[in-house]
Amino acid sequence: ATAADVQYWTKLMQAGLTEQHFEAALLASNEFYQLAGHTPDLWLDAVYTRLFGRAPDSSGLTHWLDDLDAGKTRYYVAARIAGSKENSTWIVSQGYGQFGITPPAGETQFNPTAASQTSASLGEPTIAWDQVYADEAWGL
Repeated sequence: ATAADVQYWTKLMQAGLTEQHFEAALLASNEFYQLAGHTPDLWLDAVYTRLFGRAPDSSGLTHWLDDLDAGKTRYYVAARIAGSKENSTWIVSQGYGQFGITPPAGETQFNPTAASQTSASLGEPTIAWDQVYADEAWGL
């Protein structure tokens, strides 16, 4: 990303753009679509891999392909997938997993402060979550 890109998205996030919508915008971008293989099914496979670390199940793939065929935009589909309970659960498990700990029962949002405190209390090195997030590649 260029400095101008970072500045653009930073301003939008400061103005209230949610992480879900930011993620959906990146996943729906022409660049991501091209990298994924430039077909709806390959794009959905890349979205699922990016968000969940797995390929879409057949019913999910069919559902989202039907939405795209019906004229729904890639952004609409990406936002619905990014806003799913599965994605929230995945984010929580991956976030806490970076600290080598299991998320607290019923945790619905990743709390980097609590995770780093828990990790530190276990005698493990504290990880800078913002650096982990910044290091994560958006490419395929």
